[in-house]
Amino acid sequence: MADITQCGVVTAIGLKKCGSSQIGKSFREKTWEPYQFPDTPNRQRYVTAFRNPAHRLVSCWNHLIRPRYEQPGPDDYLPEMLEQHKTKFGPRWSFPEWCAWVIAQDPETMNAHMRPQTRELADILRDTDGLIWIGQLERMQDLAKGPLTKWLRWSCSMPDKKRHPYANGVWPNYYTPELLRAVRRYYASDYKVWLMLYGNGCEIFNTRRFSQWADLTNGRQCVML
Repeated sequence: MADITQCGVVTAIGLKKCGSSQIGKSFREKTWEPYQFPDTPNRQRYVTAFRNPAHRLVSCWNHLIRPRYEQPGPDDYLPEMLEQHKTKFGPRWSFPEWCAWVIAQDPETMNAHMRPQTRELADILRDTDGLIWIGQLERMQDLAKGPLTKWLRWSCSMPDKKRHPYANGVWPNYYTPELLRAVRRYYASDYKVWLMLYGNGCEIFNTRRFSQWADLTNGRQCVML
């Protein structure tokens, strides 16, 4: 399940493998009251970071399968990886083998680290009627200094994923064209949101509409919000 940090009328949602621990730390010491948002005093505001699904899978594999993810390549193997106790996953699985297992799972019951981000958000936002600010994780530090600070009326800081070794130019090397196409089909609804964010880096959605849209699509049918 995602990490939820309640801060009065603002709630930070830390999706797994989307900077959840850093986002929680950023919001833990702050509380917002309704009067601070006179334009929408009775509406809860949510904030979350959204990640490129293919990049997120690489990060997840390195976290769950390869505990030594400072190692340089996707195929290297160390005997001490057998000491990995975080999960039941076999440490000898290759990245393509693991991806094939992931995309055969039911999105409703799978591990939160790899579950579609839209499904996680839909479950959290269901039956709410507020606003959610969603920003691209890879740009969160810059977004926090601009549009997020303006929206929350608070100068906040966020993790800088540009500095992560798998943030930009390395992760595509893990994929063959066929594997990337399969991942994009499975995470179709996540990619739809990712493309919406691509221009400005962030968007604000009505929570009820977002949840209803995610329930409709669930990776099968993409419609615009």
